[in-house]
Amino acid sequence: LADLPFHILLIQNWGWTNSLMWNDPAWSISSEMGAYVLFPALAAVCHWARLSSWALSRMALGLCWAMWAWFAAAGSPWLGYHIPQMGLGRCLIEFSLGNVLCLLWQRWRAIGWAQAAAVLAAAAGFAAGWWWDLPETMLIPGSFAALILALALDRGLVSRVLGSRVLTYLGERLVGEFEVKFVQLRLSEKGGGKAQLDLVWGGQVMSTETVMAWEMD
Repeated sequence: LADLPFHILLIQNWGWTNSLMWNDPAWSISSEMGAYVLFPALAAVCHWARLSSWALSRMALGLCWAMWAWFAAAGSPWLGYHIPQMGLGRCLIEFSLGNVLCLLWQRWRAIGWAQAAAVLAAAAGFAAGWWWDLPETMLIPGSFAALILALALDRGLVSRVLGSRVLTYLGERLVGEFEVKFVQLRLSEKGGGKAQLDLVWGGQVMSTETVMAWEMD
């Protein structure tokens, strides 16, 4: 219970704790909260929209390099490494990269060759990762960023299918089901001869209820 205030304030993944404990799914929401706190000040100081497309492209590459460097400094090639300590930095880098992609999409959505270039960049990234066996922290950020940009720039069948109501609904439901089933699985794993207080996700994301679970010897 000593860490419960951090979870209530959604700051438990800001480096205050050493493990995810019982509230695993909320680590990403906690990291997003850190981004929401920081980004208004960042937007006021950094006028990214004034940068050229070439400068934004280089910034995207720099952010991908920063992701690799962040985890390399901790001695890990995995994006999921020690989330309580590394997750916030990872989220801030990814949010920044997403902002850059949005600005590029706004400028390039009317340019015919932009999608093909993004597809080639994504393919080159995945191929290089496979050929040279690059670490996940080097392969995934840049390759997936290029893939996301390519999908966003698409105006054909792919965008219509991915943007359909059915897939949108399924995506929202899958996120909610992940939250429910994950914590229920944790509850079944944490049996023992003691009382425990657990936070149970009761439906959609951020819809919660608190229950008291008693285990008997």
